[in-house]
Amino acid sequence: MSCFFVTSSGSMTCDLTLHSNGRVASDVTLIFTSTQKVFSCTALFHPLAELYVTARRKDRMEGTETWSQPVFVRVQQAVKVPQPELFVQNFTADSVVVFWRSSREGSCRLRHRVHHVQTWSKSPDLVPVEDNQLLVHTFRDLLPFTTYKAAVSCKKKHSAVWSSWSSEVSVTTLCRAPSRPPEVCFQVEGPDGGGSLHLHLMWKGLDLQEAGGRVLGYQVTYEPKEGQRLQDRLARNVTEPTAHLVVGEGNYNVTVAAFNTAGYGPAAELSINTQTPDLPAVRRLWVSSYFPAAEGLLVQWESTAGAPPRSPPVSHFLIQWRPETPPSTSRWATVDSDTTSTALKDLDPDVSYLLSVVSVSGQQCGRPQTLPVSLKQGALMEVVNLRPTDVTKTQVTVSWEWQRKSQPIRVNGYKVMLNRNSDTVGVASLYPDQSQHTFLSLRPNTEYSLLLLADNDSQITSVRTDFDTIPVVATATPMLLFAVIMFILCILSRTVYKSYFFPLISSPRGSTAAQWLMDPKQQKFAEGKILDIKNFQVTDNSITVLGSKSLQTRLAEDRTEDAPLLSPSHLIVKLSAFGLGPRPECETDGLRTEDRHWESTVTSHQLLHDLLADRSSVHHMTCEADYLLNASCAGKSEAETAAGQTDSSYLMCDPHYISAASLQQLQMKMSA
Repeated sequence: MSCFFVTSSGSMTCDLTLHSNGRVASDVTLIFTSTQKVFSCTALFHPLAELYVTARRKDRMEGTETWSQPVFVRVQQAVKVPQPELFVQNFTADSVVVFWRSSREGSCRLRHRVHHVQTWSKSPDLVPVEDNQLLVHTFRDLLPFTTYKAAVSCKKKHSAVWSSWSSEVSVTTLCRAPSRPPEVCFQVEGPDGGGSLHLHLMWKGLDLQEAGGRVLGYQVTYEPKEGQRLQDRLARNVTEPTAHLVVGEGNYNVTVAAFNTAGYGPAAELSINTQTPDLPAVRRLWVSSYFPAAEGLLVQWESTAGAPPRSPPVSHFLIQWRPETPPSTSRWATVDSDTTSTALKDLDPDVSYLLSVVSVSGQQCGRPQTLPVSLKQGALMEVVNLRPTDVTKTQVTVSWEWQRKSQPIRVNGYKVMLNRNSDTVGVASLYPDQSQHTFLSLRPNTEYSLLLLADNDSQITSVRTDFDTIPVVATATPMLLFAVIMFILCILSRTVYKSYFFPLISSPRGSTAAQWLMDPKQQKFAEGKILDIKNFQVTDNSITVLGSKSLQTRLAEDRTEDAPLLSPSHLIVKLSAFGLGPRPECETDGLRTEDRHWESTVTSHQLLHDLLADRSSVHHMTCEADYLLNASCAGKSEAETAAGQTDSSYLMCDPHYISAASLQQLQMKMSA
């Protein structure tokens, strides 16, 4: 409790703080006790009075009373001067000048704060003032382009009571040009389908002191190193701390400079070779929330372990977060290369952010890994559609998809688990940069349970591995071999049985003579080439064998060395050759000298003996139509009978029509 005297009204005012302890229904009474004799209550508060002030509090519910300790007050020292009034005189990028007028001799104090901060900064020194004096004060070392609030309070000389704070004045400092260049890193991607490369630039924004105020944008310039010309230099202005350029292969000079209303700041210069090996991105990024126990986010990731040998070493990691809804201002944090987690604070619980983690090596950076996050839920991503996509005898590959959370549920981690009965075979944590996982060394033809774990919740999916083909093949091979052997035996047996019980019989339809007779091209010679069946009757007159000079056979022992051979394809036997009749003669111009037939005289028994002894030669005998009797020699041939019929002097033979029975019949007739 404190009390002060107001000279303008001649009254005493006390300020006190009550501890309710849950009980608010109470009455407070102030008891003033004077050290001097009081003659009138109206004369109690005068400048020379000395008083003890005691507060009594009475609870309405219980009727109990509570007394405070007495506070000694000298009215002359407890005089409270009127509230002063403060004004703004001038301001710059880092200072503000204010002024006010005092009402009493004494001293004054001042305070200021940034408009969105609740904590005040008080001036360490008091400002001495005279009665009715105009005072001027300067606030220094302020941030550029920042809104501040200020107030002043005064007290009378020899008084311990300060006046009420003046009304707050608001003022925004001016901008100044940025004082340092941004920290820029680059990443090269491509080439794309057209052969162009994509140059991505990213930089850490300047803090308020370095930026000199609100940054309006950044100027990005780039030009090739070789053959620099003025027209090759390109510049563009961007408002975000990123830039995307399409370039070709080669070396480039790139500059990035921030600017505001006060001008351009110093530029960051980069020398970029598009053939520089890529810096791998961080992996397994996840953000967890423990709100409201901890008002912050825990960001975790894994470094680029297993990077290609040519990749440069990581110097540090850059963390950026900004609100999803524009307009937004990015905030940054930097951690060392051996750190893989950090905590973010001063986040709005009702705002969702885009958080990115980037690996940096000098002026080169990896591809950013980005997640939507919020203070209440952590990472705003969830796993859906978990399923097995590839199942073999000893391994199972599962796949899943990531999507934005459909419900406001906080999950600090996802896992996939493979169980057999009640035993856990494998467990894997899931991260947004992954979409599949393979469980190895499994048992063939075994039922497994696939579980998706989201903290304490789970989803179960069944999966079975394939059969092991090695035992199946080992069992089926002997059976298949036995079946093949039996099939071969059946085919062979069928062929043997058929040839034994059903021998092949020659078909007249398939003979050479039959095919020749059915040939349409021979129809014009049909009258001279069609034989009468009566001409094939064997008589006692003669057997004449006619053949072309190509016939090779033995007809008699008395043939001469230089006699032409008969073709084995045609044979005509004449009875007169055996002395059974005169030799016929046929004069025809159609036969050439070299085609005339040679006749050999042999005995009938010797000829038949040779024919019967070598039946294979009989089966190879054929007769040509050119040797048949035609109409030109029909009247001169001695083979004609008196009745005008042709006898059997000339016999046309096909091997398919000559059989053993016919030869035996011929032998019997000739013997007779």
